[in-house]
Amino acid sequence: ERAQALMVRACQAVQEERSRRLIIDVSAVQEMDTAAVAALGQVAQSVANMGARVVFAGIRSEIAMAMARMGVRFEGAAGTALDAEAAMVMLQDAPTRSSTR
Repeated sequence: ERAQALMVRACQAVQEERSRRLIIDVSAVQEMDTAAVAALGQVAQSVANMGARVVFAGIRSEIAMAMARMGVRFEGAAGTALDAEAAMVMLQDAPTRSSTR
């Protein structure tokens, strides 16, 4: 399943690269059902649980409006950006979460 593969890749990248910031560009996604939106939320939460911040870039207007109608919020995400370039700017000066071990 794509969602599971994305979660595994995102978490592996954060762990292996010791990343504190992750951009997930969804600009090529034409449609998202509720399961896909929920899966992105799980990815964001998983990455946040590892101490990294994730920004979703390129959410199409139709998808954004559908998400708003459904009341969807990405609780684990640092935010959303119009495109990957805006996401990089957003994360450039964003503070990272410190580990609480």
